[in-house]
Amino acid sequence: MISRELEAEILRLYHAEHWPVGTVAQQLHVHHSTVRRVLTQAGIPAAEQSVRRSMADPFLPFIQEVLTRYPTLRASRLYHMVRERGYPGRPDHFRAIVARHPESFRVDEGSIRLIERGKKLSDAAKVQLWQPFIAPSLTQLHAENRESNRSLGIIRPDPGSLKFLVKPAKDADAEDRQIADQVLQMQQSSFLEDPLTPLEKPEFAFVYRYTSAQHPHNHQIHDWEVQEAFRQYKRSYGDAALDHLKRMYGQTIPAGNLHLIMGTMAAHPRTFIIIGLLRSTLDPDELARQGTLKF
Repeated sequence: MISRELEAEILRLYHAEHWPVGTVAQQLHVHHSTVRRVLTQAGIPAAEQSVRRSMADPFLPFIQEVLTRYPTLRASRLYHMVRERGYPGRPDHFRAIVARHPESFRVDEGSIRLIERGKKLSDAAKVQLWQPFIAPSLTQLHAENRESNRSLGIIRPDPGSLKFLVKPAKDADAEDRQIADQVLQMQQSSFLEDPLTPLEKPEFAFVYRYTSAQHPHNHQIHDWEVQEAFRQYKRSYGDAALDHLKRMYGQTIPAGNLHLIMGTMAAHPRTFIIIGLLRSTLDPDELARQGTLKF
């Protein structure tokens, strides 16, 4: 069950802001079926929920073309460009429309706020920040990606299934090599500063083999942290760097309630890759069962 306040917000976003079901679900961190149930109870036919149009629809080809050519363009600038071409909506409605397109996913630098220092947060409070984004399985995450374009989620590999593998970067499959090159290019620039010093191309590809809901998966880790850890280990341990890395990522990190942050890229909107690792001294499932986490 959800609160009356949340039901009211779902209806407001659907009626007043003209958000589709997928966007409402994604922004309020509820399942799309919950949104559909609220709309159905309010007398909105299921067929209408699926085909709802937006005032931005006529401008979508232009929006996609601009974001593809200029992927770092701010939403505020794009809004003015679309307004000049006849778009009648408000800025907040436009941002919600643009946010559904993978080409637009980026940090709004003006929105960054320091709300609390991490060192002051308890382990339980830290887990509470990311626990709502855990998906039951990678299969479920793919299903939501197809239905609502969900592009980010967290999964937990099945217990005992995780294996850390190393192979030469040149032996990775073609899509992983392409993604790795794109990630490397993204790492050359800062959100807030001038371009950074170029990084050397990775020597190795680091892979997690695991199962999620009993389905087998192989994913290269496209997180800068593992490549930086290898660079640090080479400086500290020389030829023994890989052995130390394998112990860290194959044994130590998985022992800390490891969860995988899975995301997509604009060029690969249906392909989930590992973009980060989360670990904690506390088990999110156990905390939820004990009632420690409240949502």
